Amino acid sequence: MPYFLEEILALITGRSSPELVRKRGIRKLKKTLGVNRYKRFYLPKNRELTPAAANFFYNIYRAVSAAQMNWIGVSASPAFKNLVVEHFVPPDVLAMLNGLTVDQLSRGILPGNIKEVTRKAREEFQAFARAISRETAEAVDSCCYYAQVFEQFAAFDYYFLLKKFGTSLREYMVSDNPVFAQAKGHLVSGELKDYLYVSIPLDPKQDWALIFRLFTNANGIDAVRTEHWYGMLTEVRDVNNARILEYMIRHIDVNPDWTPTSFQGREPIMNLWLDARRKELDATLEQLVRDQRSAQVGELSRQIFGEEPDPLLIHYTPLSGEFFTSKGFAGFVHAEGLNYLAVFIAIFEREIRELCELLVIRAVYASNSRPQPLTDQSAILTDVARQISLFDESLQNDGKWGYRLYQAITRSGQDRMMFRSIQDTLNLINEEAQAYLVTGSQTFAVIQDAIIAARRDYESEQPQLVLNWQGLELAAIRPLGEWLAVSTEKLTLFGGMMSLFIQDAGVPAGTLTSIAE
Repeated sequence: MPYFLEEILALITGRSSPELVRKRGIRKLKKTLGVNRYKRFYLPKNRELTPAAANFFYNIYRAVSAAQMNWIGVSASPAFKNLVVEHFVPPDVLAMLNGLTVDQLSRGILPGNIKEVTRKAREEFQAFARAISRETAEAVDSCCYYAQVFEQFAAFDYYFLLKKFGTSLREYMVSDNPVFAQAKGHLVSGELKDYLYVSIPLDPKQDWALIFRLFTNANGIDAVRTEHWYGMLTEVRDVNNARILEYMIRHIDVNPDWTPTSFQGREPIMNLWLDARRKELDATLEQLVRDQRSAQVGELSRQIFGEEPDPLLIHYTPLSGEFFTSKGFAGFVHAEGLNYLAVFIAIFEREIRELCELLVIRAVYASNSRPQPLTDQSAILTDVARQISLFDESLQNDGKWGYRLYQAITRSGQDRMMFRSIQDTLNLINEEAQAYLVTGSQTFAVIQDAIIAARRDYESEQPQLVLNWQGLELAAIRPLGEWLAVSTEKLTLFGGMMSLFIQDAGVPAGTLTSIAE
């Protein structure tokens, strides 16, 4: 039905169809386009964009083409975000964070005070976070947001759009003077919508000179001349304020109700940056704790064994566990402690067992003073050593645990659920290793307590525990005082080493009840 008849019918019936409303909107759009100050961009009759519109986009392309090649992705880099933070956060506040490096923290670590260093470091970080004002955080967030806005704007495919106005344009050859023709509106409507999405958030009032300087500092390339940018940006904002592109899209798509959307990717960069620094500090402190523990274990090992002993176990070792940790699994978390336990039992079990037998069998104790726990501790140690050996053998390919791991690893390429099976199996393996670690350590702790008590009684002027020390001296295979002293020292050192591994295993404090001093 002709448009004028539809209007007459609408007047008579008092109702307008959706189609009639749409046609009214299109007619109004034609009038609006005809009086817009950028009407030279568009020919409503043919729904075509003019070379004037192409020249507008070409001017933008000339301004951002170098940035398009060199700066896209820079705003997401940690280097850029660090530069933004360092620019806005006051130097005296940043200095608080600079004192929380590995080198600085390491200088404050003395034997036994790692917990104090950790506590102070976390308190200092909290003080640093509180010293950052809301205004500073907002400035950081805003700067990073507009850096993203610029990247979105610069990354727009102007070359693809301009090729629809003529094929003479060469990509990134912005010194050319290409000749543009008219372009069919339906061919560029989608690109115009994408362009509005990235151009609407541009704000001429932002400190673009600072943003570009930070871009340059972050990747070492100067890609935008500020004076060209501000001149172009003024025109971009003027065109957007005139809404000519919006009206053109509505007319091309015959959709008078269409409205543009724009990039809104603002993020709490300052908070995210603080979280990242907090995680770095936690990792640093954890590494310092591990380093100190390794140093303590190394020193204790030197005092106990004289030199670092070779691992007694073959399969449950730190080196074997690296295969799993490299793939993101827990690995053999108790391998180091269990190996030291197995070595200590192998080297000192006979010497300590003979001393225990001397104290149990030949000693004459005062009434109700006999150290009953010593009676069966040697047997327990022998059994623990046997179980540890069998446990290690079970990790062979045909063993109980080794076969399960081998099957899960083999099938993990086809079945992702096998990754869960691998971790579950490792958890069970580590639980069994932890049980042997705790049992062996507790057994030595009991023996240690008894031998320390015997040594104190031996060195006392009036023994209260053993009544025949002189007789024991004659029965001992080595000087008894030296034997008690050496055994006490070895057991005390070894108990200290095992307590480190027990703590790492997450076993509650007090599991080892040794009274060693």
